[in-house]
Amino acid sequence: ELPYRAYLYTGDSSMLVGAIEYFDRYLDFLESYIKENKNFILADWMGWGNSPLIPCEFVRDIIFLKGLKITSLAYKLDGRDTKAIDDKLESYKNIFASRYLDKDGRCTVNEQTAVALMIMFGIYTDKEAISKQMAEIVERDGCTLTAGMLGVQYLYDALGESGRGDLAYKLITESDPGYKTWYEHGADTLWECW
Repeated sequence: ELPYRAYLYTGDSSMLVGAIEYFDRYLDFLESYIKENKNFILADWMGWGNSPLIPCEFVRDIIFLKGLKITSLAYKLDGRDTKAIDDKLESYKNIFASRYLDKDGRCTVNEQTAVALMIMFGIYTDKEAISKQMAEIVERDGCTLTAGMLGVQYLYDALGESGRGDLAYKLITESDPGYKTWYEHGADTLWECW
């Protein structure tokens, strides 16, 4: 993540390209866990309410897809052939979609984090259906943040992508617990949990 962020914010690809061998090793590790159906991750930790409902394997597989995407970019920036890694990314995206999308194009894990991740990683068959689901979940939860440490990174952008910036703004300014809670309790840094 750090070499990727450094590239995004500076345009300097040296860290990203320099980490390719480590990306490859990490992807091999993640793929072995997927093939053996083992979990190593905390799912959507430190959330409020619904974050424990996000399956660990859902998060593990999303992290793998993200790793493939970042590694493909690193390969491209280094002038390497990306076909094999891009084919693997498409294959796993299709497997993930078949596991977590229902026949109506909605995510089968009906929680803030899961749907936000599906939207932001482009894993959907019907953007209108999944966008509607995103808004319904936030409204069902009373515009209260239920996403944890993973989901909150994607939630606001997913709402924006869904045409519901109003709900993103409401979550940021009104959700209790949430940023409002921190502000009212004098937080001068981000807390680890809501």
